Amino acid sequence: MQFRRLINRMEIEVGANAGGQTSIDVISHTIAEYTTQRGPTEVEEKASADVKEDAQKLLKACHG
Repeated sequence: MQFRRLINRMEIEVGANAGGQTSIDVISHTIAEYTTQRGPTEVEEKASADVKEDAQKLLKACHG
């Protein structure tokens, strides 16, 4: 198995909360991608500081 790259992803869910207000949930992920004989393989790592910071910026921008 050979390391290929790190990928930062954000999972974003928007919906109505119990009070009828819009809620936004952001989950940060860092994925390590490896190359194997069977092709690319993704392994989830602890979310990086960069993707966590980006998630906070996104929430701040959405809440004004």
